[in-house]
Amino acid sequence: MNLNVYLFANLVSLCLLVIGLWRGQPTWDTSIRLPNILIFLVIINTILIFREGLLDYRRSKKTTDHNRLENLRKILSGRREIDDKLLSDAFAKVHQIIENSCGSLYMFEEKGFLDLLQSFGSIPSQLSSAKFQIIRDELQIRHPGGLGEEFIVSWNGFIKEIVFRSRVTCLTVVLVPLFLPGNRRGMWAIVTPSGCIPRKTPLQGLAMFLESVLTLSLTRSQSKDVRYLDPSTGLMCHDWFNDSLETEVERSERYNQSMTLMLISVCPFSELSDIQRDSIVKTMATALRESIRRLDLMFGGKSPGNFIAVLTETNMEVSRIVADRILSSFKKHAQAKEALRGLICKIHIGTATYPTDGTHGEGLLEKSGEALVNSQKRDVAVTAYGSMLEGNVTPAS
Repeated sequence: MNLNVYLFANLVSLCLLVIGLWRGQPTWDTSIRLPNILIFLVIINTILIFREGLLDYRRSKKTTDHNRLENLRKILSGRREIDDKLLSDAFAKVHQIIENSCGSLYMFEEKGFLDLLQSFGSIPSQLSSAKFQIIRDELQIRHPGGLGEEFIVSWNGFIKEIVFRSRVTCLTVVLVPLFLPGNRRGMWAIVTPSGCIPRKTPLQGLAMFLESVLTLSLTRSQSKDVRYLDPSTGLMCHDWFNDSLETEVERSERYNQSMTLMLISVCPFSELSDIQRDSIVKTMATALRESIRRLDLMFGGKSPGNFIAVLTETNMEVSRIVADRILSSFKKHAQAKEALRGLICKIHIGTATYPTDGTHGEGLLEKSGEALVNSQKRDVAVTAYGSMLEGNVTPAS
């Protein structure tokens, strides 16, 4: 209810009480309880005013944080290809949002050390010369000059940012864990003059953005390895899907974000010729690249003719818009393919959204599979698990 409605209702009540007292007809024992009622009204109105002001502040802060993150995402949308400068440009832009800060970006390596990937600003010598390592599931820092090692935190318990103040040197640093597909881990170290991050900084959103950029950079570096990426389509291999899905679910839970899993099936497929099947796969890969953001993930399906998309920061309503874009893009490119000319292909899509439809990867996969089967049985193009009972579906094309 609007604050003005509260104030108007209280004003009417107060007027009735005052009129009753003036006429000598103490409504509800007004002559005895009027002071108490007035105090009560003052308290209620004060609480409501501060509550409304707090809500306005939170709305304004949320809008500001969203605009900052949208400006960051333009770094990706403005690039036709992922190049070597992507990570450095993104890291510099992130630190420009954090006032008077410098920082380093690390990636965990199998030998137990954290490899330095990128840095920004004037890194203090206590950080630039130190080495981070993991020994017996403990994150430690090895200080330069033979000053020894120092325990920071349990690696498995390192799930949110912490402030580390060294007892050996004068180093104070904010450490932020980063979670990447394939159960890989990284870390972001931030140094500020005050030793802490300003409250107005959307730290979680910045960390999520860095995780997405790191994922893109790693995917690019692994693109020549057929274990990770199919060079003919640009889609990630299905072997990496389960680990990637769990990572994205954990990330969505950590940052309180929605996420949608999309299963796509093209039919007919198995009875087509090799040339037609190859053309369909490449056409769908093109449609996916055109329709989803670079922050999202695309996979080949477990069986031929199937595809998977993981849409980060996406709810059910937005995923439906993305699905419509995929259908439109596939139809456009299929019409230009000589091998597909005259062939009638039907696309069926099933989606499930975190956290409304499921809170873990296995559950989302099961429910998006149910939505896909429902789409195929009813011969409709798109079915979201959350709207199966509502009949909110898109006709097949």
